[in-house]
Amino acid sequence: MTYRDFHTIVLLGCLMCGSWIGAHAKDLVIAVPAAMHPPHDVIGRSVHAAATATAAALNNAGGVNGDRIVIAPHDDPCSTGSRNGSIADIVASGAVAVIGHACAGSAKLAAPLYAKAGKLFIEAGASHRQSVPGRASSLSFRLPSARQTQGQFLAASLAATASTTSKLRIALLRDRTQQAIAHMQDINKALGQAGLTALSLDTFTGGDKDFAELAGRLAAQNTSHVMLAAFPNEAALLIGDLVKAMPGLTIFATDMIAADDLATAAGASIESVRVAMLSDARLFAIASPHVTWLDHELGKASATPSRAAYYTAAALEAWAAAARRVGPEAGQVAAHLLKAEPVDTVIGPVAFDAQGEAKVMPWALYKWKSGRLVPAQTPEHAVPVKP
Repeated sequence: MTYRDFHTIVLLGCLMCGSWIGAHAKDLVIAVPAAMHPPHDVIGRSVHAAATATAAALNNAGGVNGDRIVIAPHDDPCSTGSRNGSIADIVASGAVAVIGHACAGSAKLAAPLYAKAGKLFIEAGASHRQSVPGRASSLSFRLPSARQTQGQFLAASLAATASTTSKLRIALLRDRTQQAIAHMQDINKALGQAGLTALSLDTFTGGDKDFAELAGRLAAQNTSHVMLAAFPNEAALLIGDLVKAMPGLTIFATDMIAADDLATAAGASIESVRVAMLSDARLFAIASPHVTWLDHELGKASATPSRAAYYTAAALEAWAAAARRVGPEAGQVAAHLLKAEPVDTVIGPVAFDAQGEAKVMPWALYKWKSGRLVPAQTPEHAVPVKP
């Protein structure tokens, strides 16, 4: 059964209503802001294509009680302040809801402005790697949740690996980039919140070719786990020296290191590494077979699949399910989303908690297998987002 067939069956009951058929039907405009400028335009095109395909499937199954869902694509410059004109355009538009802003900075700026304009906003696909923003208003929702930073996820994942945290002997490693420094500050803070203490913090310089001395020092302190924040430039040599000095070592790394070809350079030592990455199609495909439907639709539109596209499609499906039940008015949809049962979507079941955060974990552990990054855990075994 195809995903379109699935939704046709689920929504068939709406076709029995009858009362909405005829002259009273109207267009319900959904604004979908996504970056359409290089280098992010590939993602922007996939987001707009996903929203258009999902709206078409929903409309073929009756729309929202006979009203047609219309996608209004907007460019998101991924900037703040007056430079982001798309936000003002959407505020002044007749859109009944806004779904998008995968750029976290734009989403943070836009949320209170949409709320002031009385527009429901589902932030779809944005990543909050090192900070957890507060909820802007009762009309603001996030998919996935921003409740957990990457550092908090890594700390929780690390704690889950040991029968007792007293067995964890943790070393922190980072390169000198600002991104690595910010990640390590987040990780160190998260470890403290989890009741864990690192034995050491070391910084290495880009261009280093020999990490044997560093690996020896970590081995001497009986390091069991390493938290790594670094770009992949020197990672292959670093990982090789660490694993050679400490054969049972487990390395938890931020997504800075994520690159499929790292496995070729690192060899067998890469098997000791687990990477925190934003959940994407590789994980969604485990939870929901409908990902293949959306991939097919994106292919027809010559768009490349992206995690932002999947989250956008899921957010639109969740909004439509609520609007069919209570109508498209923003306040009513928001209230229903907070108490509704999970909606089956392209990424699997989606529901929101009392703070408007989707009960969908943003992070997952990945590992290298046959030279490619693949999920190291299934959704039901992933470390949950804590309330």
